[in-house]
Amino acid sequence: MYRQINSLNKLNFNKVILFITFIVILNPKATYSSNAKSDCEKFHLGKFVYTSSFGEVIIERNGSYEIIYRVYPHSYIKSSIIWVSPCIAQGIAVEITSDIFSDEYREKRINKRSKLFITETFSDGYSYKLIEENSSKTVYGKVKFYKGSLPTN
Repeated sequence: MYRQINSLNKLNFNKVILFITFIVILNPKATYSSNAKSDCEKFHLGKFVYTSSFGEVIIERNGSYEIIYRVYPHSYIKSSIIWVSPCIAQGIAVEITSDIFSDEYREKRINKRSKLFITETFSDGYSYKLIEENSSKTVYGKVKFYKGSLPTN
């Protein structure tokens, strides 16, 4: 009888271990996000850069605003920004001075929300997904830390 109980306990223990393993394998996002919170937070403030079809684009973030410069300092999009979680931010465009956009596009974009998802972090930057409100457009890209001084004009 004792051997049957002992064998039953081992069987239940093995099932519990197997169940926990499946949970971790099937839900790696929960495991990743708990480890990656501080990795995303290092991108909340600072200067960053990416290359677009228009050339080099510089992003400056402070506690409440994000300014995206196409030609520093005259051509930019300024957005208020709120971090709703360490890796997700919501922005609202409050000012657009970039001449590459038509007046119609500027009117559509001003006061509209966008959502930034940091999807992967690296030592020199991050990959992202950007979704604009009321648009089926999703943009993917990679941003790096901006090194050096900003141009003077």
